[in-house]
Formats: sequence, C-alpha cells, structure tokens
Amino acid sequence: MVSAKQATLWWSKRFIWVISSLFACAFLLTSCDSVLPQKICTLVGCNGGLSIDIADLPSGAEYQVSLILPSGERITQICDANPEASFEKSCNENGVFIALPTDVDPPESVTIEVVIDGQTYTKDFTPIYEEFQPNGEGCPPICYNADILFQITQ
Repeated sequence: MVSAKQATLWWSKRFIWVISSLFACAFLLTSCDSVLPQKICTLVGCNGGLSIDIADLPSGAEYQVSLILPSGERITQICDANPEASFEKSCNENGVFIALPTDVDPPESVTIEVVIDGQTYTKDFTPIYEEFQPNGEGCPPICYNADILFQITQ
C-alpha cells in the first residue's frame, strides 16, 4: 500500500515534469521563430504564358506562330489538320497559347512571327502580364499570363 506521503511525492514529481516540459516547449517555439516556417506553401503548379490571338485568320487556314524571345530563343507552334498540343503550347480556332517558364521573370518584349499560306508577318509586342500565385503570396510558383492580339491587316 502506498502512503499519502509517497503519493504526494509521486504527484509532485509528475507535476514538476509536466510544467517543466510545457515551459521548454513554449521556449522552443518562441525562440525558434526564425527557424520554423512562417507560412506553409502548397505544391499547386501553374502554367503561365502568352495567348496569341490572330485577327482576320482565314477559317480553316493552316498557320505557324513563332514566339521569339529577347535571348533569340524561338518557340514555334504549327497549327494544321493535326496540331501538336501540350501544356507548353497549343492551337485554338483564333491562334495559339505558348507557355513561359515559371522560374524567371517574363520577357518585357517579344517578337511574334505568323506564317499563313507562305506569307510571313512579323511584329514586336510589349505584353502586359497578369501575375498569378496559386499557392498564395510569397509561395512559388509565380506564373505570368498575357494576351496579344496580332492583326494581319493594318
């Protein structure tokens, strides 16, 4: 049988241990503010890019659109009876979508080249981008989208 003195001693030791543990946890949480993440980011991705609408595009026409970046890199999309389609680039009835990388700022200016029936049209553009962060402010990725209207006739 346990005496009252032994029971009190056991309870006192447990109480002191619990209180000490709580203080230790509180200290670690408050003193490690710079180590613990302030915000938890999800891993939702996004696909930003340029939607290039071609005004006066002949119905059913086969065409090719090239995006020429300031670095000289050329991204081409061919839109024919069997157009290639992916998350990076695709055709629609009015033009194309061409994705931009999410890990860099979008180009301030681009050159668009459109080829329809052997005729080449080239124009320079300064896109106005909308920024999109699917995981919230301060969480990657950041995607940029812009719409460009390419008029064949002037």
